[in-house]
Amino acid sequence: MGINNQHEINGNPSIEELCSELDLSTKEKELICSWAFMSEKIMHGTPSGIDNSVATYGGVVTFCSGSMTPQSDLVGLDILLTNTCVGRNTRQLVAAVRERYNMFPMVVEQILEAV
Repeated sequence: MGINNQHEINGNPSIEELCSELDLSTKEKELICSWAFMSEKIMHGTPSGIDNSVATYGGVVTFCSGSMTPQSDLVGLDILLTNTCVGRNTRQLVAAVRERYNMFPMVVEQILEAV
């Protein structure tokens, strides 16, 4: 699930909050979202698009088979996000899964289906 953190850990507002305060048009939000997606591509290789979309438009979404679905029934749910200070490289993690999938497609496919 992609989750919009209403205030980052340092107390700064989210992009979604700034967009609503600035009364940005749909076209302007789409531009911001596409820029954020490009930065995600630089950092992660092949991002899903969840982070930039949720950060720009807000809300909670599920992602399945390349499709994002807003979860409006979770509106008002309070969520606490914390920084675990555990570094990770998403690009490397995804590449490792892809490598295992290429080596053992039947096994990895079953694991991914179970998730």
